[in-house]
Amino acid sequence: MNLLGTIHYSALFAAAYLVFLVLLAANVSRLRIQHKVSLGEGGNRDLRHAIRAHANSVEHGAPFMAALLVADLVKVSDPWILWLGVAFGAARVLHAAGMFDVGFNFRRVGAGLTLVVELALAEVIVGGV
Repeated sequence: MNLLGTIHYSALFAAAYLVFLVLLAANVSRLRIQHKVSLGEGGNRDLRHAIRAHANSVEHGAPFMAALLVADLVKVSDPWILWLGVAFGAARVLHAAGMFDVGFNFRRVGAGLTLVVELALAEVIVGGV
């Protein structure tokens, strides 16, 4: 049995999300070096926001990717997996961008969209779409 043939979309999104997490972690490292802070955030607002952007992405990413794998394994239709994966990625990018004061409150939009996509994924798994 070719398991990768079964889980190709969730594997693709997991790989892409790992790259996103590495970029967020690299940003934390960059700020730690820049501000000479080894542990914690050293009272630095930018570093605190970078740490939270990374941590929040891990907190939501791990369960979502596990659920996306379940969706692939229970044969949820490919369009659902694709749309939910893309929407989740967009939501997490918006949330992370919003942590860095880019003007519009992307953090709030990203957080809300994340929750909607997570609930939609739960529904399609249970509903077997």
